[in-house]
Amino acid sequence: MVTTTGTYEGKTMQVTWDIVSPYTATATDEMIQGYGGADTIYGNGLDNYIFGDQRGDKGDFDLAADGADTLYGLGGDDTIDPGAGAGNYVNGGIGNDTLDYRYATPGQTVTIDMELNSASAGTYGSTSFFQIENILGSLNGPNVIYGDEKDNAIHGGSAKDVLKGRDGDDTIYGYDGADKLKGGTGDDRLKGGTGNDSVIGGKGADLLIGGAGDDKIDGGKGSDILVGAKGEDRLFGKEGNDTIDGRKGKDELYAGSGSDKLTGGEGADRFVFFGSSGDNTITDFEAKDTISIGSGANNYFQLKFTDTKAGLRIEFGKAEVFLKGLDMKDIDLGNFDFF
Repeated sequence: MVTTTGTYEGKTMQVTWDIVSPYTATATDEMIQGYGGADTIYGNGLDNYIFGDQRGDKGDFDLAADGADTLYGLGGDDTIDPGAGAGNYVNGGIGNDTLDYRYATPGQTVTIDMELNSASAGTYGSTSFFQIENILGSLNGPNVIYGDEKDNAIHGGSAKDVLKGRDGDDTIYGYDGADKLKGGTGDDRLKGGTGNDSVIGGKGADLLIGGAGDDKIDGGKGSDILVGAKGEDRLFGKEGNDTIDGRKGKDELYAGSGSDKLTGGEGADRFVFFGSSGDNTITDFEAKDTISIGSGANNYFQLKFTDTKAGLRIEFGKAEVFLKGLDMKDIDLGNFDFF
């Protein structure tokens, strides 16, 4: 270990270099430099200047304490917790870097806008940041997090979170709470988690998973995969050729304008179609399920039925619904409603 004292931007600093992690600052305002490998760096309650290393093979875990801290990730994939305090500055540097607010003050709303490069967390403080790709939101408080044009990974917590990816191929996790997730433009992966969540894909070929709870899942534009998991979910295919899977629970599956593949899963499910719904397939229609038709036919007798070797074809308006593995004797008037 080499320790020396000098000045940086007019402040007296203790500077420490060491090849052993972790580093801990214990005296006055600190300037600490990682050296090689994956470092864990702790500041003190004053104003810290913390630098990772320049090497790109491993990342640093940079953790500052209270005070107006300045943190540079430099090379590698860094995870940086700015700590409590107003006026923090974070620069992730080269690599796939993460801003970590998991341990913000419980109950305080964490608001992060990656396009504006700003983060605030109530009494926990505020941070300006650059070259950050991913966000870990508060575990114990509501999060409002907006991504940017990069491929972001955004994680919520246990409260009601609002998480939006904007552009890029984003990965967004709501975890607990009644969350609102939106992917935006790009091929996104969204998972609501526990709670009654709203999961919206936007533009692109998205994977949207509700998780436990009564979720609303909206595919938006693009050929998407929608999965309800547990709960009584509502799944909307919208545009594109979508794959819609209700899984467990009494679900409502809405076909969109493309050629959709619908699977109700366990429970008495409702499959909803319109006269412009395109050519669709229901893979597991059962006697307890219902086909609801909103346009293209006003009653059962306006439907056209055709038995095939592979299943039963139902036509109305410009739409077609194919019931895989069934024929006319497997359905009756009670399986349909019109609205």
